[in-house]
Formats: sequence, C-alpha cells, structure tokens
Amino acid sequence: MARKRIKTVYLFGPIEFVDDPDSGWRYVIEELLRPLGVKCINPIKVSYLVGKNIKDNAKYARKLKREGRLRDLDMFMNKIWGQNKRGIDSSDALICWVKTTKELRALNASGGSYRELCRAARKGKHLFLVCEAKLEYANSHLLHIIRSGGAIFESVTELVGCVKHYNKTGEWLY
Repeated sequence: MARKRIKTVYLFGPIEFVDDPDSGWRYVIEELLRPLGVKCINPIKVSYLVGKNIKDNAKYARKLKREGRLRDLDMFMNKIWGQNKRGIDSSDALICWVKTTKELRALNASGGSYRELCRAARKGKHLFLVCEAKLEYANSHLLHIIRSGGAIFESVTELVGCVKHYNKTGEWLY
C-alpha cells in the first residue's frame, strides 16, 4: 500500500473585510511547497468572480446586502461556496498564515474561514495555522478546531519542515 502524503493543500484565510485579500502570503506558501511536490489551491485565484478581481466580489456582496437583495446574495454565495467546497474536498490539508495581530483578528472574524475549517475537519483533513502573532489574541474555538485536526506553527519554516518530514516518512512531527 502506498504511503500517505500531502499532495494538495487549500490555502484558507480571511478574504472579506480585509484591506488586501490578495496580500501575498498564499503565493509564498505556494513557492515553498512546490519543491516538495505539493499543489496549492489558492481561493484568490480560483474564486468565482463578478469583476476583475477578488475585491470586486467584496464590493458586489456589500452592494447586495446594502440593497437588501438577499436572494441574489444567496445565489452569489452558493457559487463562491461551491468553488471553495471543491477546493477543500480535493485537498489533503488546509493552511493559513497570519503574521500580525490585525491579520489574526481578521481570521477570528472570518465566517468563511470557519466554514472551510469545519468542512475540512468533518472530512478528516489536516489543519495547519502558521501564527506569528501572539496566540492570546486568537479565538479559542479557532485554535481548538485547528489543533483537533492538525497543528499550529510559529514559523512557515516549521510548517514546511513538518510537511517535508511527513511526505518522506509518513509520520507527523507534531
């Protein structure tokens, strides 16, 4: 029987209500995991778009809410969630990287991130958070969900080392 490995990861994290949802951490993770043969699903790149980029989605959602067009919002979110579910379901693990307290607070408040984590946890996916901010500012439920199915790392180097070790030996370092 072939040894299990991490082949695909979904890069979860806040998109709505952040200054720059395409801030770059997802691209750094992609570059670091590519040499290990790990494919990354970046929801910024594969999301259903109503305009030119992910920021247009946020503007559109706010407009629908402001105008009370909740049925239209439901249809829009069904498209977004459908895309996200496919990414989560086809992945072996979920990863998020927060560097600052502001980013951690955005993750705490991200309904989409919780939705993604809960689906992944139910499906038995590995859950990883790289948190360079102080954990005291993290939502306790968020930490529990992640630790129940994975680990929290203090650096991205630690995460990459863990994935590399697992893919080589089939054993986790956490």
